[in-house]
Amino acid sequence: MVTSNLLATGDVCKRLSVKKHVLVYLLETSVIPEPQKIGGRRLFRDDEINFIKEILEMRKSKQGTNNKIKTLSKEEN
Repeated sequence: MVTSNLLATGDVCKRLSVKKHVLVYLLETSVIPEPQKIGGRRLFRDDEINFIKEILEMRKSKQGTNNKIKTLSKEEN
């Protein structure tokens, strides 16, 4: 098995600029599928990393939309 294109959890976090607990939360809540494990370490493929990036961007976008709605609601009152 070729492992040169696989990244460990810490490396994925660095690449995506997120804290490890964020990635672990996404795994534990089944938002993202569990990657393969080799020697007890989670190793992510490039396509899995890209999927995680999309999920994080969607969550960030949703959060931004929620903040805009809250701001508009406050302005109306």
